Amino acid sequence: MKTDIFTFDLPESHIANAPANPRDSSKLLHIRVCDNQPTLTDLTVADLDKILRPTDVLVFNDTKVIPARLYGKRGEANIEITLFKQLNLSDWETLIKNSRRLKQGDIITLADDFNATVMHKMDTGPVILHFNKSGADLMTALHEVGTMPLPPYLKR
Repeated sequence: MKTDIFTFDLPESHIANAPANPRDSSKLLHIRVCDNQPTLTDLTVADLDKILRPTDVLVFNDTKVIPARLYGKRGEANIEITLFKQLNLSDWETLIKNSRRLKQGDIITLADDFNATVMHKMDTGPVILHFNKSGADLMTALHEVGTMPLPPYLKR
């Protein structure tokens, strides 16, 4: 029987719904291996200076989350879109709730002068959308009408 190591129950009391305050009080699990035996120690980010060695390398991720959740209409139907993977300046691979009624060529209206056309759709899975804006203009439109795609377990 194959099991998925990424599927597990996590009690709601263990889910952070807001960043730690102060930020350097965020929890940090330190794993140290000696003689093939791991030792686990609960620390905070403020403790980093106590465990880093001169030869260690820190990598900082300064990526920004774009407002990749969009709400639009196809006729009278409400459509919820989550941008998944940018393919070029105006095409995105997306996840769309209840996409089974969408057809190639359908136009989804997101705002005045901002829409997307269904370019390709599989029976299940991603939908390729072509936006009527591209590059910086598309990013501006996303910041105007999009929302942040928070995971469903976050309540903020």
